[in-house]
Amino acid sequence: MMDTTTKIPGNRAVPYMHEEMLEASNNMIVKQVRGKSDRNNMLKMTEAEKSILNAIVEVEKIGAHVELTNTVCLLMDAKHKLSDYLDDKFK
Repeated sequence: MMDTTTKIPGNRAVPYMHEEMLEASNNMIVKQVRGKSDRNNMLKMTEAEKSILNAIVEVEKIGAHVELTNTVCLLMDAKHKLSDYLDDKFK
């Protein structure tokens, strides 16, 4: 009988995923045009989405402060709202 599990750290057994299944899974992901799972894919982001992320990086460089954290949260909300709009537009 063929072993269908793989040992991982902690000596736990997890189901073994055959290479064919893994490849099919990856192909399904690549075929998506734009969906919620693509929101963090830099290759599929618009320039506006990238600009918001760059703004977050610049704010983080300033330092640590409650107001800066609030600013980052607002920018992330703006990024999510923009992504929601784009997801709806390209359905």
